[in-house]
Amino acid sequence: LISPRKSASMNSPMRIIDLSRLGAMVAVACLGVFVAGCQKKPEAKPALTGQEVGQVGSEPITTSELQLEIKPSNLKQALSDQDKAAALLQIAARKSLAQRAVAEGLDRQPVILLQIRRAREQILAEAAAAESARSDEKKLSLDRINSFIAAHPNQFGKRAILQTHEVLISATGDVNKIVQDVKDANKLEQVQTYLDTNKIATQQKNVELDTGTLPDALVTALEKGNSIPVIKAPPLTIFMQVTQTKPAPITGSNAETLARNVMLREAYQSQLAAPGPGDG
Repeated sequence: LISPRKSASMNSPMRIIDLSRLGAMVAVACLGVFVAGCQKKPEAKPALTGQEVGQVGSEPITTSELQLEIKPSNLKQALSDQDKAAALLQIAARKSLAQRAVAEGLDRQPVILLQIRRAREQILAEAAAAESARSDEKKLSLDRINSFIAAHPNQFGKRAILQTHEVLISATGDVNKIVQDVKDANKLEQVQTYLDTNKIATQQKNVELDTGTLPDALVTALEKGNSIPVIKAPPLTIFMQVTQTKPAPITGSNAETLARNVMLREAYQSQLAAPGPGDG
């Protein structure tokens, strides 16, 4: 069903191409589409890059498509034969079903058209945001990076690894009353005693936390040590206390690199979230 092609860029030709071994669902889907897909003249499409390694109906599958299917963030990374075979089958099944949908006119349905347009716009928006982020990278002066580092000490100079002990409850009653009743506790043992007295089931566990990934308010509460921070994560309520603190600062060039990456990621996400012209 898939016509494998030898390619200079691949270590060996695809061998596990027999779709009959993949089970009835993939085989039936592909067979139905190859017949239907050949009945409709394909639309003109931009030329694909990479060596051709297979074909579904009249559509080629290229090495670039294989790379993108497996590792979209690194198109230059080498692929194993197993990766290539799995990706080839995934692409073939998707192309087959897509060809059948076109043959049956599904691509002309209003809802499908809107979904196709939205998917295309999303890809283009992400590309534009990435391009904008790359442009912003050139504008990131050392002063801006240092200012960012200074404004986020828990991620950089004051970063620490915290060993914590947690008591978790999944109470269905008035959780706010429980929190209020233990608000003056400064040890987890006091919280546990209260919960045991009121026959509230608990779980306990030890958790390692990185201050660089925590909200500043939580880090501050944990560092004070004179109260028990409470995290509400329905259906759980978590009481925690630090048992050990290990300083793990990020400084120098490592801090600059991390700060640059974080700033670029935030710029990228900001671009994606920004309203377009006329969105108000």
